[in-house]
Amino acid sequence: MDDDDLNDIMARSDEELTLFQKIDEERMKTDHYGPGHRHPRLMGEDELPDIYLAEDNPVAEEPEEITGRGARERKVMRYDDGLTEEQWAMAVDAEDDTIEEAIARNEAKMERRRLNKEKRIRKAQGIDSSPEPSREPSATPQRAKGRRKGPVSKRKADEVIEEAPAKRRRGRQSKAAIAAAAAATETLNNADREVLQTILNKVYKILMGLQAEVPADSSDTDDEPSTRPIIDPFLKPPPKSQYPDYYVIIQNPIAMDTIKRRINRDEYQSLREFLDDIRLLCNNARTYNEDGSILFQDANQIEAACIAALKKESEKHPDFADFDESVDGSTAAVSSAGTPLASGATPSQKLKLTFNSSRANGTDSAAVSDEE
Repeated sequence: MDDDDLNDIMARSDEELTLFQKIDEERMKTDHYGPGHRHPRLMGEDELPDIYLAEDNPVAEEPEEITGRGARERKVMRYDDGLTEEQWAMAVDAEDDTIEEAIARNEAKMERRRLNKEKRIRKAQGIDSSPEPSREPSATPQRAKGRRKGPVSKRKADEVIEEAPAKRRRGRQSKAAIAAAAAATETLNNADREVLQTILNKVYKILMGLQAEVPADSSDTDDEPSTRPIIDPFLKPPPKSQYPDYYVIIQNPIAMDTIKRRINRDEYQSLREFLDDIRLLCNNARTYNEDGSILFQDANQIEAACIAALKKESEKHPDFADFDESVDGSTAAVSSAGTPLASGATPSQKLKLTFNSSRANGTDSAAVSDEE
């Protein structure tokens, strides 16, 4: 279809047809594209860049590095975590442990057992277990054997020994695992460890047996004053669902179950470390709760009872008596600002140290008041 045919279709009258023809003539005179010119009105293929004329974009071929014999890597499939029900429950309940870390420890343990078993088998067969057997076949067995006898074999063995602990460190990068590894460094001999564990367990039982008198109501006809356990709110950290602001205000949460777990794992190297955790527990309670509240007073009583119990239990062992760094050794309760309370100020509740109480060992014993 040329311009004349298009004008005939579009024109509604002869005047418009004449006008359209005039427009076409003026365009042909002034336009640089179209019939009679070098380039058509539409862009042609000869005007396109070369990149648009290529069928596919050029792709640089990466050189393929061929290693080994071309066999696929054999992967070990595991269809369970390898944990017993008890191990899984302990990993779920523990704060400083996760199921993934427990699985990693169990897999590392199984791998060590497998390597030890292979080493025993090679030793029984009279094969030297120092060099690692190569899984790749060698075309020149004599040369491979010569390399194992030379100094290169010794250097490779040293590299394997040095890389082994590095791999273990890379496999346990969580904060809880790092803290546990740092605390696992034992600095005490067996005798000192036994004495320290005995003192810590006794003091922990004393703290678990702390009780405070509850003011009697006028309607209460019982002669004996009623008591309440102090340590119950401090046994476990507050749940995040109910107290989300607690974990914003408190930077290092801790509870008595964490302290007990550290005692059982022999993580404490001195009484001072134990007292620092107790003070952290009490300072967290004093920071989060208002001055004069029940939990604030309970925190003061727990700290004072802990220091008193540590002094009493360490009297027979002078080597462990340097647990408190305070200047005057005062056990006065401190406020949230760090200022000791006046000695004349008496708390509204009386503290009871229940040694070997029913909470500690399952038997009832006499309670010793702080007035005695």
